[in-house]
Amino acid sequence: MAAMDDEQLEQVRAASRDMWATGHYPTIAERLRPVADLLVARVGIGPGDRVFDVGTGSGSVAVAAARRVAEVK
Repeated sequence: MAAMDDEQLEQVRAASRDMWATGHYPTIAERLRPVADLLVARVGIGPGDRVFDVGTGSGSVAVAAARRVAEVK
């Protein structure tokens, strides 16, 4: 994946702010699920790994880790 330039990064930030401002967290969590799954897979989290979730918004990454049989706290 190529790096984003400043303008692209600001577009992502603006879209993120808009999304979180809606306040409909189930929809937000569902939209983040593919990214969370990809992140957990790329990091290599799997059975028996321990993951500590602290204030991570929707918890999508913690849920993705748990689906891969990691121990999530």
